Amino acid sequence: MKEYTPYVYTIVYNMVGGYCSSEDIEELVSDVFIRLWNNAENLNEDCCLSPYIATISRNVCKNRLRELSTKPEIFELEDYIPSDDDVTSKMENTLCLEYVENFLKTLSKQDEEIFVRYYYYGENLTDIAKHLKISNPNVKIKIYRIRKKLKDFLTERGFTYEK
Repeated sequence: MKEYTPYVYTIVYNMVGGYCSSEDIEELVSDVFIRLWNNAENLNEDCCLSPYIATISRNVCKNRLRELSTKPEIFELEDYIPSDDDVTSKMENTLCLEYVENFLKTLSKQDEEIFVRYYYYGENLTDIAKHLKISNPNVKIKIYRIRKKLKDFLTERGFTYEK
């Protein structure tokens, strides 16, 4: 918890900061660690924990936003990841997260940073553009291209996009 609390807090705050109080944000951060604990037996010890924690964080936030009937526009990376209803799906989910991790290694440093800031930290386009000193439309185009590359990358490995 000491290591990942700032990471989880950043994701949660970026996703629900404008919709929830600071107490609600703290509760959501705690919920993330509770869900992580409850699913600890499904974790692969060799796999990096941060993508798994980021996914849990986003899901917890999306659930809270649904409860509040407020839905900001969020790209659903989970659209490429099977639901976690059974053990097989959980294994596929872990495998898919490993593929996403491998995919990130194929990107340029700037594209990787854009991806992580947008999908893992939930930062908006304007903040990413300011940080990287590039235009908003350029960030938007890069995100579109990265998403297409990710879709192709996952499709090549047997994952399909279903809406």
